[in-house]
Amino acid sequence: MVINCKFVKYGIAVANCGNQVARSNGERAINSVANLVNEGKALIIAPRANSQLASKVDEYIQATNSNNYNLQGDIGEEIADILFREVNPSGSVANLKLNDSGHGLDVISIWPNDAKGMIIDCKPLNANSVVFKSTNFGHQMSSTWTNKKILDMMNHSDPIVKAYGNNLNNLYLSGKIEGYVLTVDKNLKQVIILKLDNF
Repeated sequence: MVINCKFVKYGIAVANCGNQVARSNGERAINSVANLVNEGKALIIAPRANSQLASKVDEYIQATNSNNYNLQGDIGEEIADILFREVNPSGSVANLKLNDSGHGLDVISIWPNDAKGMIIDCKPLNANSVVFKSTNFGHQMSSTWTNKKILDMMNHSDPIVKAYGNNLNNLYLSGKIEGYVLTVDKNLKQVIILKLDNF
């Protein structure tokens, strides 16, 4: 039972249909997020008044307005965690960091009986775009980057992280991983979820 939000628009299909562009610095971006929303290619979620989600969206906006980007990122992950626990109540939802600098997969959602795995990356909405930074292993949320993160998890010393890594690897090899990006429209106080096409 979803108690934190109401769905404003239901997104279908893949969100970055031609809207993902390469930048000269190696980053990739999904441009024209508003157009994707208007075309019905995004899931738009409005928090219910006085819910935990509404409080977190307010905190996210405060962090954004005060340029506290680390806090903004942490709260974005908390928002994803809240939503995907409601969507997948019988499955496993985790926010796993692989090192002290906070690197890892923002939120992982694995459905019961390993039906599918979802990797959710939380990004700020800058003007009308979300940006995936370039790394030594490709841009964030690319297949190369995701494979590296899964491999890092499989080789991690923490048995819980290692188990998640092995599970994600099996799902990835079976073609059962989906990638998403979650952002917040601070003007409308709504959460936007876009499905990525690089899995």
